Amino acid sequence: VEVEAKCRPEKSAKVRRYIRAAARRYKQPYKKLLCVAECESSLDNCAVNRAGKTYGLFQYLDSTWKTTPFRRKSVF
Repeated sequence: VEVEAKCRPEKSAKVRRYIRAAARRYKQPYKKLLCVAECESSLDNCAVNRAGKTYGLFQYLDSTWKTTPFRRKSVF
């Protein structure tokens, strides 16, 4: 995954708005999604854990991301 080419850092307030919108759209609990994102990436949408090869706000493995309905889009 080429992070530099695919990710534009966002401020945490904007990331929170995105999470809230996704929670509504997919009928998921906002607080739980927010908690996971805070724990996994500290709300850094461009987070990369090179040791574990996980990426993005929710720290997906590339192989896991490829199994989602969003696999054709960037994990970022």
